Amino acid sequence: MQDRFSFFPATADRLADIEAVFDDCADGRNCRCAYWYLPNADYKAGWGEGNRNWFRSLLTEPRPSGMLGYCENEPAGWCGVAPRVVFDRLRRSKPFAPVDDRPAWSINCFIVRKSFRQQGLSRLLLKYAVEFATEPNVSRHTPSTGLPVLRTEPSFIRERSRCFWMPVSPKWQDACRQDRSFAWNAAEYFGNPGIDNMA
Repeated sequence: MQDRFSFFPATADRLADIEAVFDDCADGRNCRCAYWYLPNADYKAGWGEGNRNWFRSLLTEPRPSGMLGYCENEPAGWCGVAPRVVFDRLRRSKPFAPVDDRPAWSINCFIVRKSFRQQGLSRLLLKYAVEFATEPNVSRHTPSTGLPVLRTEPSFIRERSRCFWMPVSPKWQDACRQDRSFAWNAAEYFGNPGIDNMA
C-alpha cells in the first residue's frame, strides 16, 4: 500500500496541489499554518484570504516549508516542517521552550485529505519530513541566523513529546494523543525507544 504514495518538498510550482490538501480541512483552509509563523493579532486578522495570500508568499522563499504527499499522483497530505527559529509562536512560548541550546527543526502541522485517512499517510509524512530536515543540502535553505545545519535528533523528539507532560484541556487531548503517536514514530525512526524518559 505504501508504494502508492510519493513525497516532495512543498515548492511554489506545487501550489495548486498544496491548496487542494488545505482546502479539504476546515481549519487548514483558513489557517494555512500562519498560526505558527505570525503574531497572534496578524494571524487572526488574516483568517481566511489573508492567511492564504501570506502562505502563497511563503512558498516563494528558497526553503520549502513542508512536505507534500501524493497518492497515485493525487495530492493527499501535508506536513509543515521548518527550522524552529522561524516559528514566531514557538519562539515566544514558555510551555514549548527549547529543551536545550541545540538548533532544532519543528514539525508544526499535519493535514490528510479525508479520502486518504486511515492509510498510514501521517506516519510516512513524518518520516519524509524528518529526512528532509536532516539532509546535508538543506543548509542552503536555512535562515540567515548564523546557525549550523539544523538537525532533529534528539531535540525534535523531545519537543514533540513535551506536551504530554503539560495540563491539556479536553478539547486538545485527542490531538495530543495523536501527537504522541507521531513522537513514538519519530523515536522508532531514530532507533530511540526511550522517549518516555526524556525530560
